[in-house]
Amino acid sequence: MEKETSLSNSMDRMVDSEEELHNKLDQFCEIIGNKYDTELYFCEILGKRWSYIAGPESSYLPQGRCKVTDKYGFMYKKEDIDSELKQEIKSQAKKLIDNYEQ
Repeated sequence: MEKETSLSNSMDRMVDSEEELHNKLDQFCEIIGNKYDTELYFCEILGKRWSYIAGPESSYLPQGRCKVTDKYGFMYKKEDIDSELKQEIKSQAKKLIDNYEQ
């Protein structure tokens, strides 16, 4: 019984941490959107599938995507983001994600 409780507590902390990451990524998307007048959203990479986890829920179809880590990436409108800005977003997002994956 004691091991079961300990495992449960660990799982609860893990879920809270991931939820907190999603909230931080939502905030990150909002900041980027306001600063650069564009939209992007984050996905969890599950093999070939990119599954939405954070950012504005909009009806646009993304034209580009950028892998940040093996587990996370973001999608964007290609005409809105040049390669220099994409690399800057990737770098900042990686720092944010790495802080939560430790």
